[in-house]
Amino acid sequence: MLALLALGVAVFADGDRAAEMFDYIRPGVSGSVMIALLSFIYLPTAAIWTASFLLGPGMAAGVGTIVSPFAVRVGPLPDVPQLAAITTAHAWWHTLALGAPLLAGIVAAWVAPRRGTWRRLLVDRIRISLLAGAAGVAAAWLSGGSLGGRLSDLGPAPLLVGGAVVGWFLVAALAVTMVEPVIGRRPATAATR
Repeated sequence: MLALLALGVAVFADGDRAAEMFDYIRPGVSGSVMIALLSFIYLPTAAIWTASFLLGPGMAAGVGTIVSPFAVRVGPLPDVPQLAAITTAHAWWHTLALGAPLLAGIVAAWVAPRRGTWRRLLVDRIRISLLAGAAGVAAAWLSGGSLGGRLSDLGPAPLLVGGAVVGWFLVAALAVTMVEPVIGRRPATAATR
């Protein structure tokens, strides 16, 4: 959900660039319908790429193009309106994006079932982190690939995305597990279920 929100902000912020690309290719009515349809079809891929940016590893968007919160290096991109959301320069606020996965991890750890002992709770949260990491690897792998030419390197690096998911979720799980006893929140025991 955070990735889709960030994607919407990026498209809105660079709307002029998308309009310029659209004017340049002059698709006509049928071409405009096709571009809108392709944009809708590629929305899950764009969300995964955005999530990879928010997680830290970023993604490749063609040969010589790397976009992450730490660095932005943009090579030549085709005039495709879907690519207008890709930032062309690094900004200081990109590093703030790293707060999104930490927030998601904290929410996931907070709402996860809380049964058994503190040790059991921590083991469950570690297991959730590993499962989320595996899902991240699969999503990144499915969203990447090659279209040939300048677009022969597309998408996030699956293992980096999976590692980032596990790392962020583990940090959040450990933080929540350490804070809960301090605020008096206890795991449910077998007697209270």
